[in-house]
Amino acid sequence: MLIHKSTILLAAVAVALCAVGCEKEGENPSAPAPKPASSAPTVTAAEIPVDPLANVENKAQVKQYPDETKITPSKQAQLIDGFTVDMRESPRGDVLTTSMVTQTVTEVARDTHGDYYLVTYADPKNAGKQLAGWVYKDALENTAWSTGATGGPSGTASSAKLVCGHGEAHLRTTKDFCAKTCKDDTNCDKRAGEICDGLGFLVPEGPGKVTNTNFCISSSSPTANTDHSSQHGSSVPLEQMNKPGK
Repeated sequence: MLIHKSTILLAAVAVALCAVGCEKEGENPSAPAPKPASSAPTVTAAEIPVDPLANVENKAQVKQYPDETKITPSKQAQLIDGFTVDMRESPRGDVLTTSMVTQTVTEVARDTHGDYYLVTYADPKNAGKQLAGWVYKDALENTAWSTGATGGPSGTASSAKLVCGHGEAHLRTTKDFCAKTCKDDTNCDKRAGEICDGLGFLVPEGPGKVTNTNFCISSSSPTANTDHSSQHGSSVPLEQMNKPGK
């Protein structure tokens, strides 16, 4: 009787030990526990959009557009020398600041019409800070006209004088034309959509040197880049940007 009770006791202990230490049939104790499935898509670094204005001080003042043409990679350029150039909040928008010295800029985008560049540049008052603004194409494209055969600071009025209408003057870039000169937007006809972004040379009435000037532009006004020739300065007309080798 005593042996029978001992056998039963040993069997009970064995069952208890197996309940604690034995694996279930088919289980692999070394296999890691399955992780719950994630519904969030995986985004690689290349897919994350980079904001070219992320580090500029005046980002809140500068407008960006979903249909602007990104310049990738961004490109260093130099504003035309000797002219007053407005940095605007948007293409044809309000003036943020005016540059009257040679300025190195980084081109990051073009507007949908190809008339304005979005650029970043060092703050003239603090080189450790970056600013941004939209610049009219005359300040960056085909800038050879400013020192070439059409004249320059030492150029002279060698062509026949144009007869211009009231309020207009004889100007020159890649060709001679008539336009209204200006110092800022207030000198232009706002009702006609004019702003003071054109750059050219003022041809004097008589013998003498041509002088740098700004002139009023509209959607139909001539500019220094009307011909969009393949010969360009630091930048390229919009229609050439995506061609091989550009």
